Amino acid sequence: MEFEHESVEATNQAEASAQQDETLAEQAEEATQQGEALAEQAEVAAQQDEALAEQAEATEEQDEAAILNKSKLKIAEKVRNDSKDLHKLVAVKALAELMPENLSEGVDAVVTEMVESGEYPDLKTVLSPNDEAYLYSDKYMTARYAAMLSRIESENKGTMIATTVRDDSKTYPRPTHVEFFQAKLFNIPPDEFDSTVAHMLEQEEFKDIKLIVASTGARFLYSELYINETYARSLVEWEEVGQYENP
Repeated sequence: MEFEHESVEATNQAEASAQQDETLAEQAEEATQQGEALAEQAEVAAQQDEALAEQAEATEEQDEAAILNKSKLKIAEKVRNDSKDLHKLVAVKALAELMPENLSEGVDAVVTEMVESGEYPDLKTVLSPNDEAYLYSDKYMTARYAAMLSRIESENKGTMIATTVRDDSKTYPRPTHVEFFQAKLFNIPPDEFDSTVAHMLEQEEFKDIKLIVASTGARFLYSELYINETYARSLVEWEEVGQYENP
């Protein structure tokens, strides 16, 4: 009887142990399922975070584009107003003050895009003799006048005079009246004018610029790169004498 009792008790313990193992297995499986569920939730959360990040980036790009467009409008307005009302060029580097500091594009890139895209067809660029870039609107200013203004921006008055003379000799072609540079626009003091012209004519870099005096005493400058002396003299005499003798 005692042996039978012990056998029953061992069987019960074995069954209890098996039940515990089964329970642990169920708990382990449940833990695994919970872990998988948490992993899926984490993946969903990561996807949501990525989507939110993409939306934020798109919003930031849209905001930057809106800011950039506002800056372009400000630039176009200033250039047009200065061309129309002040008859002056706008230095590209001076436009940086119209650009927000945190904008990824620099003012040079923005101006290049404005001019080349055709979005602002009246805005044009011109370079001074010292390679400074300027903007103007051809609605209110001709290309020739803009080029002349760009030369005036040069600190070297000799360069300004020589470049203008070369342009006239090449484009028209015709000599340039020396008195033309006495206009207030060129900002050459009257008491320095003759010495400025004389000094320019002495410089090696301007050796193609020649002075010619009409029979009336009027002085002209021309570039022998584009006009020879005989032709220049005939043009000068016609302008000073011939056109009045043969109306």
